[in-house]
Amino acid sequence: MVVASQLRPGLAIRLEGKIYKVLTANYHAGQGKMGGATHTQLKNLSTGLLDQAFRADLRLEDLPIQKQTMEFLYSDADQCYFMHPDTYEQLGVPASVMGSRARFLQPQVPLAIEFVEGRQVNVVFPEIVESEVAETAPPTHQ
Repeated sequence: MVVASQLRPGLAIRLEGKIYKVLTANYHAGQGKMGGATHTQLKNLSTGLLDQAFRADLRLEDLPIQKQTMEFLYSDADQCYFMHPDTYEQLGVPASVMGSRARFLQPQVPLAIEFVEGRQVNVVFPEIVESEVAETAPPTHQ
């Protein structure tokens, strides 16, 4: 269990029977008799984003996150496919998990995939990605 005032980005919690990943968490201390509050932005794979405020002393169930490094293979309209380098097991990650970052994927690039209770919740991209500009507009001089 974790207290709402200790929520941090990257944690996974269970709220009303659904699994959420904390994207942002801002704790605001209360004044006098007013208790503090934590304002969060949560991501659920099936329902999308949720903005939620919690009382600072509310206890929430935190869930362990497992990371597994896999290589990107290819993508289609609905899924991006990854392969475990040791077992050659392939895994399809829904495009909703990838978001707009999917266009930066390159074949055979190892990425960490985060799992909560056996379900993919996030793909961790490196801070820097090398890419090549294939075509650009000709220069204009003024």
